[in-house]
Amino acid sequence: MARRGWGRDGARGQAIVEFAIAFPVFLVMVMGLLEGGRLVWSYVTLSHAVQEGGRTAVLADTSGESAVKSKVVAAAGPLTVATGNVTIKVTDKSSGTTKGFRARDVGDRVEVKATFAFTPVVTSLFGGKTTLTLTGSTELMVE
Repeated sequence: MARRGWGRDGARGQAIVEFAIAFPVFLVMVMGLLEGGRLVWSYVTLSHAVQEGGRTAVLADTSGESAVKSKVVAAAGPLTVATGNVTIKVTDKSSGTTKGFRARDVGDRVEVKATFAFTPVVTSLFGGKTTLTLTGSTELMVE
């Protein structure tokens, strides 16, 4: 007499083994997707902050570099961008040489650049200390 349901027990065991193989792969893919999203979001946020600082830098009534750096830090929002990681360079329109921020004139080019150290959460879970340096920059003409 044949035993009923014998094949079903084997199929159940096979499903557990397949799950044990496929789940870690799926988990790594999901974590990679989340980390990639955080990386892109951080880069876009940094780029936006630098653009806001550049817009402030080209205005004639901007008092100094500290106002531009403060604008970049404030616009970066939840990213912790230090004012020391923001650089401003003014290039003379006629000679192409670098000059001071207060000496900028209409037509000069102002470059605002900022860096941010991105640390993936996944590496910290596994005891790693990996960081990626993101750089955002913009160059605008003084109005």
